[in-house]
Amino acid sequence: MQVTDPEAPVFVRYYNDRNYDAQFAGGVTTDNVVEMGLLGPESLKYIPASNSPNGKSLLLSSGEVSGSMAVFEITMPNGRGACLSPNCS
Repeated sequence: MQVTDPEAPVFVRYYNDRNYDAQFAGGVTTDNVVEMGLLGPESLKYIPASNSPNGKSLLLSSGEVSGSMAVFEITMPNGRGACLSPNCS
């Protein structure tokens, strides 16, 4: 969801890394959690490129059910990183 203009939000993309073919017999274990993907994402943290270890905008998400964390690199269609400030140029 792109919300630069809160009065006119625009759907950009939905991403789901969940693997619905993974075997759930026995529940979530350290052996199958990577195969399942991020389960029950509950927390998001944006890291701007200026604070990122790789110099690119990142989005961190923790998984309540899987007990895991995912790191997504954010790249805009124009090749620039994401910017959450109204002063982006």
